[in-house]
Amino acid sequence: TGAYFAGLILCNVTETKSYIASKINITSYMFFTPIFFASMGIKTIVTDMSTELILFTIALLLVAILSKIIGCGFGAKLCGFSNMDSLTIGVGMISRGEVALIVAQKGEQAGLISDSLFPAIVLVVIVTTLITPILLKLVMQVSDRKQAAQCET
Repeated sequence: TGAYFAGLILCNVTETKSYIASKINITSYMFFTPIFFASMGIKTIVTDMSTELILFTIALLLVAILSKIIGCGFGAKLCGFSNMDSLTIGVGMISRGEVALIVAQKGEQAGLISDSLFPAIVLVVIVTTLITPILLKLVMQVSDRKQAAQCET
């Protein structure tokens, strides 16, 4: 949190904000980000997962996918988007990323998440990140076909 506020101050108060931002971005992508993801991988031991934990991971994955589709799709519908566009927005939001990993890591460090649940969360982040573009492409293909059919009639 302190680093976040320092970034806000440096990039919004000083005149050299573009220079500072470019240097920090380069350093982050080249050094800190790989270290963070490597540390997450090192902490994740999937070989110790029991059958119950695998079932929990699958259930968590389904809830993660459906909650984004329903929640974001419903929000899009409330904003006046069509059903197909709302579905596309919901599917596009499925992916979880580094923020979910950071929250999981902080939860584990605070004792709120047990060590045994950490691999399930990491797997959900990985699977949702990998499956989102595939599902998004499928939904958009269906949407394109529907629009083409409507134009023909």
